[in-house]
Amino acid sequence: MERSRLGLSQSALAEIGGVSRETQLNYEKKEGGSTPNCVYLTRVMEKGLDVMFILTGKRASTDWALDAMLRTVIDDLERCSPENQLLAVKYVAMLAAGMTPPLPTVPVVPAKKPQARGAAPAPSKRQKRV
Repeated sequence: MERSRLGLSQSALAEIGGVSRETQLNYEKKEGGSTPNCVYLTRVMEKGLDVMFILTGKRASTDWALDAMLRTVIDDLERCSPENQLLAVKYVAMLAAGMTPPLPTVPVVPAKKPQARGAAPAPSKRQKRV
């Protein structure tokens, strides 16, 4: 049971989910119990419970190192220009197919650097500095 995995009592999990202990007990009944709503599921997910397991009895993922690596790759991909994102997807598809991708033949478009909030944009080459 997911609650036991995290060492939580029914009362503690009920409090996290914003429900009564009786409602929590009904969620945990194997037969004739009620189904948690999305507000409850969101609250317990934010505290580390595996919502996929709660709903289906199957773990969402057990390879946390891979999940972290994939999140890093996705974060990097999101920082790329649309042109570079397409190149990256094609490159990975070739690797997955067992092919050796060629080096890019088109110029790689530099990603835009994130600007600090409230900072004035840098003047373009056409703008005169005062």
